Amino acid sequence: MSEIARLESLMTPDNKGVYFDPSVDKRISTHSMLKTFRKCEMCAYFKYILRLKPKMLAKPLKRGTWVHNLLEAKGNGEDWKKIHAAYTHKFNQLFDEEKDHYGDMPTEIESIMRSYDWHYKNDPWNWVANEFKLEAEFPDGTLYRGKVDALIENEYGLWLVDHKTHRTLPDMGFRLRDSQSALYLWAARENGLNVQGFIWNYIRWKPASTPKLLVKGDRISDSACDTD
Repeated sequence: MSEIARLESLMTPDNKGVYFDPSVDKRISTHSMLKTFRKCEMCAYFKYILRLKPKMLAKPLKRGTWVHNLLEAKGNGEDWKKIHAAYTHKFNQLFDEEKDHYGDMPTEIESIMRSYDWHYKNDPWNWVANEFKLEAEFPDGTLYRGKVDALIENEYGLWLVDHKTHRTLPDMGFRLRDSQSALYLWAARENGLNVQGFIWNYIRWKPASTPKLLVKGDRISDSACDTD
């Protein structure tokens, strides 16, 4: 039994589908749905059948959303600092307990974005599109729907880009086993996009450590220096 079929077997009889889009009269599959189901069937049941949501977003998700929106603004040629200021204003409206839960995200994310700007100041990317939807039909007639962070063009052609924020960057094994990249590439080519490949735009959200002088004061210690 397929993953989607197994998920739908948990449904109540009055439900038409996990996701059903009446405008196209098709069941919809998304990468988030498949990923959640592989991780935990009950989590998928709570999220996609009962449509339950947590009262407070987990810290990685909130941070990722914040950074994604800043990168989208940057890709659209907008000033990401204005978007960041709006997010910071919302953050400052939180209760003290919530701020303690999330940490000093405004300062950390601003540092990350400034580092990103500096590192890629001479980057040859031409941002073609940001946050766009890809759809392609599976052999069983259901529709696969994905939201791509960016489509860029460089000297080698078009590439799909996915922004990923991590405390520790994943290894090659994760990328080799990743299904999202393969499905997105397939969907892009089904839509006539001659993409060359998939780029993971990794951003390490752990703030860079500040180098300290040795006791003698004659040079900087590099033993605990950690960058973003």
